Amino acid sequence: MKQAAVGFRVHSGWTALVAVCLEKGAPVILARQRVHLVETFTYEFRQPYHTAEKMLLGQAREFISRIAGRGKTPRLPRDAGA
Repeated sequence: MKQAAVGFRVHSGWTALVAVCLEKGAPVILARQRVHLVETFTYEFRQPYHTAEKMLLGQAREFISRIAGRGKTPRLPRDAGA
């Protein structure tokens, strides 16, 4: 089994993912991808607090509660590092 390092750089609604290992002292990229962190990739879902600030307080609370339950768990591809 290879040892690897995984790095993330989080952005609004997505993250950059890179997995690397060393082979013969040189870095090798195992996986490099953009992973969406929201189901619906629109401004409303990527920037929920900016969207909510334009709403009435009750509407904003309901919107944020609804959005908070829709997060995604990113997963590495099955063949990463294989």
